[in-house]
Amino acid sequence: MEGGGILTLWSKQLFNCLTVEEGKGLIVVKGEYYSGGSEQHVPVAFMNVYSPCFKNEKYTLWVERIKGRDSNMVWCVAGDFTAVRYRGERKGLGHESDNRSKMVKFNKFIGNCELVDIPVLDRRNT
Repeated sequence: MEGGGILTLWSKQLFNCLTVEEGKGLIVVKGEYYSGGSEQHVPVAFMNVYSPCFKNEKYTLWVERIKGRDSNMVWCVAGDFTAVRYRGERKGLGHESDNRSKMVKFNKFIGNCELVDIPVLDRRNT
């Protein structure tokens, strides 16, 4: 049995879905966002990530799927990356040097992809 799942929803009044791509650990919804009225359409893609727990599968998802995204669209990448940026984000990290290496790789990935880590207010589910 495999745990987890991904759910992506949108409003038809604000977003016209053109394609949905499903892959291992992600869903990508591409379409047009109606900006400032129905005359302006912005090409946008929403990527909802449920990253694998296994290190090699996780890094493959980050590099091949997320980094290689279409640059002609505005992207919103969100979800569960099963990784932390800083030691204080998770309790009981185990072996210090192994986790430091994972954090460095995750932060490098975020920087290389020009992603922005938006803070969550209550931090209970992060």
